Amino acid sequence: PSPTKSPGVSGIIAFPFKHALCIYFQLIYSDRTMKVQVNNKEVEMSPDSTLTQLTAQLELPVQGIAIAVNNKMIPRIEWECFILHENDNLVIIKAACGG
Repeated sequence: PSPTKSPGVSGIIAFPFKHALCIYFQLIYSDRTMKVQVNNKEVEMSPDSTLTQLTAQLELPVQGIAIAVNNKMIPRIEWECFILHENDNLVIIKAACGG
């Protein structure tokens, strides 16, 4: 979808997206992203993102997951300060019920 003029507001462009502001900033700062591998899939994110920010971006559950970065398990208490880098390889494991 393309942007449209907002009715009654001069010079303001509205994007027909749920999170238009996020998309706008993503377009502006698109050259300021890095790529990491998450379970063998490429994910783009902001440089200097933490594991906590990644879990939010991927909408992962708060409990029941474990994350390894470059084959090293990272304790949950370190997620907030653990900075990801370009080409990091992450494995995310989700706990499953049953047997």
